[in-house]
Amino acid sequence: AQGYITFINPAAEKFLRLKAAEVVGGDVLDFIPNCAVTEVLTTGRPIRNFKNTINGVTYIAHAAPIIDDSAIIGAVASFQPFSEIESLADELDVVKQLCKELDAVISCSYDGILVTDGDGLVRKVNAATIKLLGLGSAQHPAGGEAMPASHLGAAITAKVQRERKPCSLSCQINGKTVVLTGTPVFDENSR
Repeated sequence: AQGYITFINPAAEKFLRLKAAEVVGGDVLDFIPNCAVTEVLTTGRPIRNFKNTINGVTYIAHAAPIIDDSAIIGAVASFQPFSEIESLADELDVVKQLCKELDAVISCSYDGILVTDGDGLVRKVNAATIKLLGLGSAQHPAGGEAMPASHLGAAITAKVQRERKPCSLSCQINGKTVVLTGTPVFDENSR
């Protein structure tokens, strides 16, 4: 394997601002300086998340060797615009901020709030719920640790899972009559 370009697809042509007619047959380093492909050809090890810039476009590349009969005969690379990754990172930051805000709302509520996942494992519980159920700090999840809903509000969790719609029921907890309300939240696959 010599590092000559044998193929470039139309998406890579457009993204890297190169033309197949000009680059096919040429040395990859003449067109893509610091290309991860040359290291892959030398070491035989794949490279992921290699950041580079060509023609004013910053991208992340992934490269892997093409091996035939234990010999490296070439390499293949894929490119992803760094702007897409930055956009995803920005979106993740927004989601993290929304999670913090939701956590603040849940923890500040005087109503008991208990959040379970689809398997009935408790994912969030606020101080009002802990007080209402008479639990000590060692008996409830902390730091995102899940626990079975049988410990906390199992009856309403089971009813909501079974009926797949908002439900309410009353029960006795520590000598008090309490109304529990559960509302299912479904993902895009209705689970």
